[in-house]
Amino acid sequence: MRRGYRRIRANLASFAHDLRIPDPIKLERAPMLATLKSYVAACGLGADWKVPETLQEEHLIRTLSVLCPFPPTKKRTLLDAPTEAARAETLLTLLRVDAYTPPSGSAENIPLAG
Repeated sequence: MRRGYRRIRANLASFAHDLRIPDPIKLERAPMLATLKSYVAACGLGADWKVPETLQEEHLIRTLSVLCPFPPTKKRTLLDAPTEAARAETLLTLLRVDAYTPPSGSAENIPLAG
């Protein structure tokens, strides 16, 4: 101890990958924006479409991950993605699932008896 503080020598080698600059995301912008527009419409939200069209891919994915009103379990799934590319793919999947509305008259719209 020095001056009342405990001193340690930490081995942080197992966290070296945190300092690596991630590879750029190869995101197809048109399908992402089309899915986002479907999601916004399905959720009854509004959006300024100039903003997502001008953001870089990394910023778009991070911003949508924060701003989309997903429940905590889905937010956790985005946080747990091991790479930015995996986060982008997960986000796109979540948007597609939440934007999906079954066709009218399908079995998914028939109430169950009970």
